[in-house]
Amino acid sequence: MPTIRALMGFVLLGTSVFLMAAQRATEKGAESARQVPLAEGWQIKSSCETQAKGEEISRAGFKEADWLATRVPSTVMAAQVNAGKFEDPYFGMNLRKIPGMDYPEKKLYSNLPVTADSPYKCSWWYRKDFEVPAGWGKSVWIHFNGINYRGNLWVNGKQVATDEQIRGTYRTYDFDITPYIERGKRNAVAVETFIQTETDLGINFVDWQPTAADKNMGLWRDVYLAESGAVTLRNPAVLTHFTDDDLSSAELTVVADLENHSDAPVETLVRGSIGTIKFEKKFSLAAAEKTVVRFEAAAFPQLRIAKPAVWWPYQYGKPQLHDLKMAALVGPSVSDEKAIRFGIREIDGKLNEKGFLQFRVNRKNILIRGGGWGVDVFYREPKERLEKEF
Repeated sequence: MPTIRALMGFVLLGTSVFLMAAQRATEKGAESARQVPLAEGWQIKSSCETQAKGEEISRAGFKEADWLATRVPSTVMAAQVNAGKFEDPYFGMNLRKIPGMDYPEKKLYSNLPVTADSPYKCSWWYRKDFEVPAGWGKSVWIHFNGINYRGNLWVNGKQVATDEQIRGTYRTYDFDITPYIERGKRNAVAVETFIQTETDLGINFVDWQPTAADKNMGLWRDVYLAESGAVTLRNPAVLTHFTDDDLSSAELTVVADLENHSDAPVETLVRGSIGTIKFEKKFSLAAAEKTVVRFEAAAFPQLRIAKPAVWWPYQYGKPQLHDLKMAALVGPSVSDEKAIRFGIREIDGKLNEKGFLQFRVNRKNILIRGGGWGVDVFYREPKERLEKEF
């Protein structure tokens, strides 16, 4: 019988794969013109090997010897392994020779304190110079799809966020860096990352795969710049309710986070479309107000769909997908926009008469099937290997 911790290992590994897919689906379409990936040209170094602080490291043109070049996403150890700093960790006992891997055998390092001589007890810096595209709008954001486990963020010599704000492996972050950037000039960003402790809910391998010595510390998911006007529209989602058991009619609810980042009230028109279906509504936002916008079939009958193309799991039917596009307008200008793919599906679960959790998809009982799959120990994403394994 698997333990709760083992089950959590399944959940977290599955979650990371799901987040990869969800993140990439969200970054398509309308968003591409408003985003610039920050993937190349990063450097990393241990804070125990440099006297420089965030104010200096986050200055454009900062140079210091022995910084390791990498691209993001990359954990600290992934960058070191890719650079050949260690012998092939997948061969023989080489993994155990890496500094910080001297924890007791047959123990789960995720559950243990960092070893006494680990080079990852220190925080590690990530830094990069960047430029803001000419013609970008009012606000410039830096977005992190994953920082493990805590971090301090600096831009152009100023601290933007502390490790009280940046904390948690499976969180995403958006920071308004407009006050800190210089348009038309080189800018720089620095992130000081800290290893997760034995009590943090972070990346957690179980008994079939060892934990990396750095516990996968670093910028382990994509980073990008984004631009917007005064109002942002984020986290769009589509919820489904079938009105009949034969799935002949579906009521969709579209939701998103809407926020006014200015110090004055704003009138915003939110528009959305799903294929040929269109809907819109005006919202009045007070200064710095944040709200959840909802488009429900009761008020927008076009979201009541007859004979919908439904999403089904493997072997139950076709996984039909649809495109949602949304935009927030202030006056005639688009302040922010998002595009996602989604499935029309209704999922629920409850305890059955035998006391087991019974899941249903689209009103049909399904058996949850799966297997134990381990990602790369260092959370790299070698495309060919992933394709073969999947």
